[in-house]
Amino acid sequence: MEEKKITLSLNSMNYGGMAGTILFLLFIVGGFLGKELSSLISVVGYIVLGITIFVGSSKYRDQVLNGSISYGTSFYSGVLISFFAGVLIAFAAFLYLKFVDSSILDSLMLEIEENIMKEYPDDDAKAEKAMEMMKVINNPLAFALIFVLSYTFWGAVLSLIISGFVKRNTPSSNSFDNFIQQNQ
Repeated sequence: MEEKKITLSLNSMNYGGMAGTILFLLFIVGGFLGKELSSLISVVGYIVLGITIFVGSSKYRDQVLNGSISYGTSFYSGVLISFFAGVLIAFAAFLYLKFVDSSILDSLMLEIEENIMKEYPDDDAKAEKAMEMMKVINNPLAFALIFVLSYTFWGAVLSLIISGFVKRNTPSSNSFDNFIQQNQ
């Protein structure tokens, strides 16, 4: 029987799937706990994403690349893991917001309106314009797109840091040749 080769994309999908599942569970728990703990839930979510990036990139380095990975490949792995996690949580959140509990969007819009009124207490025109712009995200599809963009962006930021700890080059490797070999 032929052994299945693990590619960077497949490894990233696996770890992105794990991260996305955990992040979606945090999203659900955060909905039950209310906005008082939403900041804490967000921080925990990014910690989970960072750990998943570290573990996923390290496992790829050790199991597929024989213990050697460049900074760029590690960074790319982290961004892919974040992207796949964002896609999974976006899909799950879309389904949840569309078919299970759309009240989360309503409470979010009320909170946004309160913040806008605090920001522009004397300027009704600016407050109204800001509220009109925010109504664009008041649907599950836009909310899901924000998840993908947000997790990909913050995953890239985390990957910039984490890749410094994950990278491990062999002393005799040529960086360009190593990059080509890793990405074939």
